[in-house]
Amino acid sequence: MKYPRPRQTGFTLIEVLVASAIGLASMGLLLSLFAGSLDRMSRVEMQSQRLIVEKEIVGRLSLINPAQTRSGKGNLGKWAYVWRSQPLTEFRETSAYFLSESAATEVALFTISIRLSTANKKPVDIELQRLGWRM
Repeated sequence: MKYPRPRQTGFTLIEVLVASAIGLASMGLLLSLFAGSLDRMSRVEMQSQRLIVEKEIVGRLSLINPAQTRSGKGNLGKWAYVWRSQPLTEFRETSAYFLSESAATEVALFTISIRLSTANKKPVDIELQRLGWRM
């Protein structure tokens, strides 16, 4: 009498090795994608921090009359900045329409050059134009 052969269940060693190789390759790909996205995320965060610092520095310099104070420096967290103003135009009298007791009588256009630096990055140069005045 012939006995029926038991049906083979489970995986062969070759199938297990192929599945492991496919799994390891896909995990390596996912890991490299994840590491790249972390790098890009840190660069974006650094850029956004720099933009916030630049906006704050421009806000601070908007309170300064570049005709009276021609240069200065300051710190903002880990960022340091140095600025200098240069006149672009000569002083001109303002219109009588804008005059009041405390208004400026002469104005000129100034270029303000700002050098922003931190310990481990190369410096960033910013340039903006503002009016300076004298009474």
